[in-house]
Amino acid sequence: FSSDKKSATITANLTSTKNGLHYYTASINALKNEKNTKNNSKIFSVEVINEQTKVLILSSVLHPDIGALKKSIESNKQRSVDVRLVDDFKGNVSNYQLVIFYQLNNKFNSIFSELKEQNSNYLLISGANTDWNFINKQQLGFTKNAINQTENYGAIYDDSFLTFLQEDIGFDNFPPLKDKFGEVLISKEHQTLLYQNVNGFKTNQPLLTTFDANNQRSAVLFGEGIWKWRAASFLNSNSFEEFDKFTGSLVQYLASNKKRDRLEVNANTIYPAN
Repeated sequence: FSSDKKSATITANLTSTKNGLHYYTASINALKNEKNTKNNSKIFSVEVINEQTKVLILSSVLHPDIGALKKSIESNKQRSVDVRLVDDFKGNVSNYQLVIFYQLNNKFNSIFSELKEQNSNYLLISGANTDWNFINKQQLGFTKNAINQTENYGAIYDDSFLTFLQEDIGFDNFPPLKDKFGEVLISKEHQTLLYQNVNGFKTNQPLLTTFDANNQRSAVLFGEGIWKWRAASFLNSNSFEEFDKFTGSLVQYLASNKKRDRLEVNANTIYPAN
């Protein structure tokens, strides 16, 4: 140090080889005749987590949404996405931390039964080619009284959403999604991030909602056309980053079964002897 150089920043890269909480001490040598050496060292901790996630997108149709989701999810290099058509899929859903079902119909019957048996996490995306009669029979905690007519649904952001941290990235201005017209009925505990906007009228019907029950996490997006959202986000900010963070937060939540309570205290009751 000198009269011109009064501070310095040093960057160190630490290789993570083991998951969990690790404690380190950073220290500098004392100067000759240094009076205060209390601030020469600092203890800090780093939590190493394994964020490697394999995602399966299983679809009954070819659609631009699939490519947009794959690109968005894989923008995080720790995540990989396999895309399969349901007619050609011969694998096992247990090999993936998250399965995205795109446009469900009765061809998914055996695969969906396997997923329910293993209590695996999933994201369901519906649209014009979705068979709601099939979904309604699966007892997933939600149903839709759908008819063979489609409707465009805009998004309304709900700032009271608490499941995971998600800021408003301009959802209200995104192009509407398309799904079959009908009322959605939900019979189990849920949190809704986006509500439906129909022709400028706000409704209490969910557009994107999440569920967390019996150690299984799931979410439903009631509409196809999310590729338009990614394009609109790019036009607004000249970057895909905001939209990719949104899908990343959703995937991170759905791909984990780790229970996260705001505060949990275990305390033994004390009974005074007198």
